[in-house]
Amino acid sequence: GWIVFSTRTKVIFESLNQKEQFIIYDSNTPISTLALSPDSKYLAVAHGSPNTDINAEILIFEISQSEFIEKERLGFHDKGVSHLLFSHDSTKLV
Repeated sequence: GWIVFSTRTKVIFESLNQKEQFIIYDSNTPISTLALSPDSKYLAVAHGSPNTDINAEILIFEISQSEFIEKERLGFHDKGVSHLLFSHDSTKLV
């Protein structure tokens, strides 16, 4: 098994079987939220606070055999992003 968690500016993958950790993403601004798709194939990462005037990005990573491949960068938010959620069929991010 594995888990993904964030510190203030980093997203970290931890393999529970191999007892290893590595950084998936390192940001200049605080990570605000993570979302894992129901099928466990995608991880969405957002940063920024809704009360700040930064152009927040949302990154979409594809998860393949414990590898995280950046697939998309969405940068159209004027403020930070506080919540992310994948649809039940894992095809949409809201």
